Amino acid sequence: MVLDSDYPELVIPKVSFFDYVTKYARENGDDVALIESTSGKTLTFNQVCDYSVKFASVLNKKGLKKQEVVAICCSNCVEYPIIILGAAANNAISTTCNPHYTYYEMLKQFEHSQPKFVITDASQLEKVQQIAKKITSIQEIFTIDKSDEVASVMSIIQKDDGRAFPFECEINPTEDVVILMYSSGTTGIPKGVMHTHYSMVSLFIILRGLGKGPPSKISYGVLPFFHSFGVLRIFSLLKGTKHVFDKRFHMETFLKAVEKYK
Repeated sequence: MVLDSDYPELVIPKVSFFDYVTKYARENGDDVALIESTSGKTLTFNQVCDYSVKFASVLNKKGLKKQEVVAICCSNCVEYPIIILGAAANNAISTTCNPHYTYYEMLKQFEHSQPKFVITDASQLEKVQQIAKKITSIQEIFTIDKSDEVASVMSIIQKDDGRAFPFECEINPTEDVVILMYSSGTTGIPKGVMHTHYSMVSLFIILRGLGKGPPSKISYGVLPFFHSFGVLRIFSLLKGTKHVFDKRFHMETFLKAVEKYK
């Protein structure tokens, strides 16, 4: 006996991750997309898309090639989806990393993933610089917040005109990896899990095809963006939900955010 789902069959397009995400984010224009609760930093849906174009241009100018790796090793921040999308537009791979990893935990992931660029918190910069001495693939380090030693992501984005965006970049959605996330390491060393452009688009379409959408247009997130669930959530909410978050979850800041943003 053949059992059919009560849900309609989903059509999953074979498109690049960058094109898919920015297309539905643009539909929300200048509405606020992301709010970092503690600092008050915000980005609109259009800004997420515009800054992603500029960061893709920056990475292209710096010589990021097909399927090379950009390591994102920072706390939750409004720049997080911009970094992933900027790398994706160049058909490069983002690997997400817990910024509070020990030296040896982070070294292990970088030895395996061989990143060309690393984006981290200023507070973790010294550790990352020490690791970069051992990982010869690392060519440059950026920070999220201001640093006296290296450039911040937003500072280089704001200086770029976006003209070097890789318009001619060829992407095979079903074969090219866009995100390399790592397992928890519960039963052994963490293992790299490869998600293609098609894989990530599929996940978002499946999530939106099941049940009803969020009851309101505002959401608070407690998940770290470096986690697979956190990555999935932040991009799925770019469909039109205002997403409030903090760098790290604390009960007091969470309650204040609920009171302020409802």
